[in-house]
Amino acid sequence: MKKFFLSTVFALMALCASALSIGDSFSVDDLTYVLKSYGVRGSSYPGVWVTGLSDAGKAKSDLLLYIPTTITYNGATYCVKQVDMQAFADATNLTGANIGYGITDIGVWAFQNCTNLESVHIPSSISNISSGAFMGCSALKSVYIANPDPSSFTTSTNAFPNNSDMHLIVPKTVSDCAANFAASPVYSRFAIDQSSNCHDFSAPDGSMFCVTKAPTLGSAGEISMVGLNLKDTDAYKPSATYSVGGYTYKLVSVAYKACFVNKSIKSLDLSDATNLTMIEPSAFDQCFNLANVNLGSTVTSIGKYSFCHAAITGITIPKSVTFCSGAALWLCNDLASIVVEDGNTKYQSMGGILYEAIDEQPQSLRLLKCPGGYPNEALYEYMFP
Repeated sequence: MKKFFLSTVFALMALCASALSIGDSFSVDDLTYVLKSYGVRGSSYPGVWVTGLSDAGKAKSDLLLYIPTTITYNGATYCVKQVDMQAFADATNLTGANIGYGITDIGVWAFQNCTNLESVHIPSSISNISSGAFMGCSALKSVYIANPDPSSFTTSTNAFPNNSDMHLIVPKTVSDCAANFAASPVYSRFAIDQSSNCHDFSAPDGSMFCVTKAPTLGSAGEISMVGLNLKDTDAYKPSATYSVGGYTYKLVSVAYKACFVNKSIKSLDLSDATNLTMIEPSAFDQCFNLANVNLGSTVTSIGKYSFCHAAITGITIPKSVTFCSGAALWLCNDLASIVVEDGNTKYQSMGGILYEAIDEQPQSLRLLKCPGGYPNEALYEYMFP
């Protein structure tokens, strides 16, 4: 009994010794942090700010910096919320900075005079890029911002240097994203490109994601697949959920032009993506080698041109679908048959042709799509869309 009591006391003493108080600093890998807030049990991790490079980080040359979503120290997990004022000022060993999702604020002069910093990736969670944040970064050429709406966060007018030939890379998943940034006084001097390389995080299966709903410890966040980089396979089978930095995210959509002109994908299987509801317009447009598609069981919306030019010969529309654009399968010239799963109240197929139920006229159907490879289609092209 005495041994048990002593062991319990020593365990509690060790726990208290390792616990952090607000304002305490500590280092993990290349970075130093300070505790700024306690977490809420079951809802949020304690919050920390990045205050600079650790001794290990300072000792490295040509450092490609990654600021993570969460870190673990002495067995406890902390979420990273902010890059502190002057955190990396004069850190000339930095060549690139990738700021993880969840960080909301880049402080005043945070990267000031990082003269070898060439690129920076800023997450969609950003709410403020402060005055002078990247001033004096004379080598800075590429700025990636995963938030497609410049009006949803604040950028100081002098946050970035006046370097020549600076490029701003923004998501390609919103058609007018580049125009919105070009209209902003802060970003109008950048050359602006849209790319799937502008995202919040990627997964081993090649998926690139942007977060559309923030997670908590108690509930999963939501993500949209915004790009795909298949390496060792030509088949893509996404999962229902993905775990990153101690949080879980549900895959709920495939974004606008997510896989536009992706020539490596030949097979798409959404049967495991059981939270996926939306395939946005042009999601797989001009995937010329995409020959096999399984839409799974939860998709509700299939947008315009979503599979335009695909090499598929047949496709089944799940009973879950409540909207399918008549142009979703446009120019699929090898497509011979469209089948609608039993139980779908919105769409029907007869003879391999897709029809839509007319709500205001019970039992009436409107022809929606005749497959591009339908036999003798040329005889009826005047009446088929």
